[in-house]
Amino acid sequence: MLLRNKSFCVCALSLLVICSCKNSPETLSVPRKIPMLPENGTVTSESASFFRKTFDELGKNLNSVLQLSEDCVLEVQNGQYKLKKGTVTEITSPIKQKLKNIKYQTMLPSVTGSYSFFRMLIPKKFVPEDAKFNVKYLNGEKLQDSKEGNVYSYYENSHSNFYGVFLPFSPLYDADHYFLSIQMAFNDGEKIAVYSTGEIKKSTFKEQTLNFPKGKSGELASASRKLYNKQQAARHELWRTVTAPLTKDVLQIGKPLDNTLRLTSDFCFTRKWFLSTGQLYSRDIHLGVDYGVPTGTPVYSLLDGVVVSSGLQELYGNMVIVDHGLGLYTNYCHMSKRLKNADTLIEKGETLGKVGMTGAATGPHLHVEARIYGIPIDYRKLEYLPELFVSE
Repeated sequence: MLLRNKSFCVCALSLLVICSCKNSPETLSVPRKIPMLPENGTVTSESASFFRKTFDELGKNLNSVLQLSEDCVLEVQNGQYKLKKGTVTEITSPIKQKLKNIKYQTMLPSVTGSYSFFRMLIPKKFVPEDAKFNVKYLNGEKLQDSKEGNVYSYYENSHSNFYGVFLPFSPLYDADHYFLSIQMAFNDGEKIAVYSTGEIKKSTFKEQTLNFPKGKSGELASASRKLYNKQQAARHELWRTVTAPLTKDVLQIGKPLDNTLRLTSDFCFTRKWFLSTGQLYSRDIHLGVDYGVPTGTPVYSLLDGVVVSSGLQELYGNMVIVDHGLGLYTNYCHMSKRLKNADTLIEKGETLGKVGMTGAATGPHLHVEARIYGIPIDYRKLEYLPELFVSE
């Protein structure tokens, strides 16, 4: 098991607001003081139970408690609260302790080329009317990228609905930590605000040289970079769309191919492309996994989903993109034939097409990749998906 922070925190909490300061997007502020919270100093989980009673604009009584995770550290300076480590949560409710027994957990290690996952277990009687997340990737105080979307329930047991947010870590970023914000609003005025931060560990990757035969060299030389960039922009727009999962079954990843897998280019190899003339055509970072197999070999979907794109793409060749929900997409490229059209519902193991060498390919192979919010990850890390459903 790769679970982290195995003990859940039971929370009852008020609304923290992200500071608009661009240099410090992880800085928080509390609009009204919570009793016992110091104006300056360090706050840890040992002193992390702060209750307050306030009133809304209509004079209605509100109750809030600020709760910190076991490893949480807040630095406090003049009413500004910088979350240095762990998770801080607030719940605001018109009725004291109406919202309770909320469990949250950060799962899986934070490593470039892979993903972590933040989930909340909320009793079934509480269903949010609106739920959104925002995740920022930072190097020091410099913002490198941010992603946002809706938060969906992806599973349920006899007591709770599971709400989850992926935290993908791109090998293309120089980020050293992330900052996650979740905002949920319920009927009758209840609100949950969750903030979590953690370090990102860096992975190292190898180099590779590709030599294209004469026929493919001519094809590459005539390829349109302008068209590729336009198509890639459209793909990123698609990948940024976060949808609800189609199934609430435990997600167990399948295999993309039947054959014994012969790895020809691994994830995140730094590659140099040479034409048959010896000319350096391009340098790239390989954002998928390549398997060399005969032309015509069936290609299978890794998970249940819906085909959201199917067509001939510059450099990628025949490409099919499948949406699995929660911002997770898988892509299958260089096929000789596509067997599924867009807007087609598919099941895990269903045939998407046949292996080929369309696009930028030195030989027949399948290029398979996974994207979360458009961020590339090693698709093989999806083998950890079943762990997201473990209740304890």
